[in-house]
Amino acid sequence: EPKSVNVIFVCDTYHHMSNRVDYFRKLSKSLKPNGRVVIIDFYRKPLPIGPEGLEDKVSEETVIKELGQAGYHLLRSVDFLPYQYFLEFDLQD
Repeated sequence: EPKSVNVIFVCDTYHHMSNRVDYFRKLSKSLKPNGRVVIIDFYRKPLPIGPEGLEDKVSEETVIKELGQAGYHLLRSVDFLPYQYFLEFDLQD
């Protein structure tokens, strides 16, 4: 439903999505005013856990760029997870 979701949460699956910019553009219609998108995924570097190959990881910079292209603005990046980044977005005005 349009404007029915407070938070869209994506954890460790961003790299599996195809056409991510279009996908998140479509999802934006479901967000309530002041709704958020939260992306948690593995850093794009060798790690002791998570996907083995770098091709199965997406950098923070790529996520920020793609969400920007889809109409979102980075609200905050929080560094509290040892192997993953946490990015929070809202819709650009």
